[in-house]
Amino acid sequence: MTIDNRQALPRPLFLNSAFRYVLTYSWVWFCAATVVAANVAVMLTRGAPWRGDLIWTIDWLPIAFVLTGPLVAGFVAVDTSRLAVGVRGLALSPRRTFDLAVGVTYALVLGILQLLIVGTALLISRPALVDWGAFAAILSQITMVMLFVAIGSLVGRFAPVILGGIGAALAALAAVYLLSEPGSSIGLLDAGAATTPRTGSLYSVPWLLFQFLALACAVLAIGCVRHRGSQSFRRLGARSTFGATMAVCAVVSLAVAPGSRLEANRGVSQEDCGALATVPFCYYPQHERVIGYYADNLMALFEAAHDQGYTELVPTRVAEADQQHWTGDATTGAFYVTPEALTGQRPELWETAMDLVQPVHCPQLNQEAPPGEQYWKDLDALTATWVGLVDPSLLEQHGYLGDMLSPAEGTELIRQFRTCTYPFE
Repeated sequence: MTIDNRQALPRPLFLNSAFRYVLTYSWVWFCAATVVAANVAVMLTRGAPWRGDLIWTIDWLPIAFVLTGPLVAGFVAVDTSRLAVGVRGLALSPRRTFDLAVGVTYALVLGILQLLIVGTALLISRPALVDWGAFAAILSQITMVMLFVAIGSLVGRFAPVILGGIGAALAALAAVYLLSEPGSSIGLLDAGAATTPRTGSLYSVPWLLFQFLALACAVLAIGCVRHRGSQSFRRLGARSTFGATMAVCAVVSLAVAPGSRLEANRGVSQEDCGALATVPFCYYPQHERVIGYYADNLMALFEAAHDQGYTELVPTRVAEADQQHWTGDATTGAFYVTPEALTGQRPELWETAMDLVQPVHCPQLNQEAPPGEQYWKDLDALTATWVGLVDPSLLEQHGYLGDMLSPAEGTELIRQFRTCTYPFE
């Protein structure tokens, strides 16, 4: 059914009337519903392991951009082309007015919606720590949504309805894949899309502000690409100059941004420590809801080592390590809270024991060449020995068929690991 736009809109065509028309007759609300559905699906994926972690919560949501980016661009292109066709007979450059009205309406609705989605996720997450850089990260996410709108508007201004929708969706999908990786500079659409915990990290506010500037300039540059229509050469030249300037500013902002998106935090706070069998036990407050699983494993390992003569295996301190950094030393045993544990799966005792004995502080493990085969055999033997002290049946389950180390052998091997004197080659 064709809408009689001449009756639906007053003359002259004011911009606020165009917005009301777009809100009434466009697909913006259906688009918003699909965006909500996609984000809900992402939030429910893998049991919402991001709960409690502010940065991970914010960085988890952009996983949905792979789907919502093309959807948004496609809907905008379809409505830009479809609504402009019906109002060509109206006054005041209706094509120009309506592509602007469609773009601004979608940007406002979806920008506010993105803010509500992030806010809802944070209410669910209830983060234990606050990083004020989160405001900059959320602002960048909202501007990314506006970039998808700008891509759809650009394609819709030049393509027919069906081809425009398909072309805009493909262009947005290509942008997500090509512009989401940092490379040698800022990734324009790098929003984290994190699948591992972000403990131990903080947002880099300068980096995020440069990214926001690049995104805003890119949106403005795309908005300047339009039909010539009845514009004078003077006005066309001014628009082209402004668009080119914005494009240059976007490229420069990406190239000169300082540092990286995330920077190292100060590490585990002593306020988040307890004691297990007199051993200080520290962890990130973001993971307090699952830390009991690891405390059970550690307690079982410590008690077995003390009772059966392997006391030297027990470190003087235990601290949670994050996925990016480790600032511990030879006297500190590390353990990692995995995404699987954050979904409710109890960590395996073997995994906890191996984390404790691995010499993650040794520089030999951070070289390009991996350690030799003997290192892995000795690491397995030491892990199996400690696990076997708790439950010998677990050795066969993990495929270990060798002998357990004696207390003297275990003591010597853990000493070499902690002092980094082990022959890793």
